Amino acid sequence: MTVLKIIAFIVFAISCVVIYKNTNSYEPYKRAIYIVVGTIVMYIVTSIVCGIAVGGIVVKSEKALEDTMLIMKLIYTPINAMIVLGTLGNILRKIKR
Repeated sequence: MTVLKIIAFIVFAISCVVIYKNTNSYEPYKRAIYIVVGTIVMYIVTSIVCGIAVGGIVVKSEKALEDTMLIMKLIYTPINAMIVLGTLGNILRKIKR
């Protein structure tokens, strides 16, 4: 479990760098707000999707399901943020120019 959390942290760090690079037309303060708020929104969306995905699954251990949900959220939130927020940052930069 610890290895997966470390991997999730690395993916999150990469996501922050990608989003930061794709929003280079904004000042650093607005970039930081964009990353934080966007990541929170992506976490909420990812939580909803993961909740729907495992809604009907019958498991022997509720703890295993909770651990699986946590790992799914930790891995998919930065990946979704990298894709959505990075792309949105590029689009906003092109619109701004």
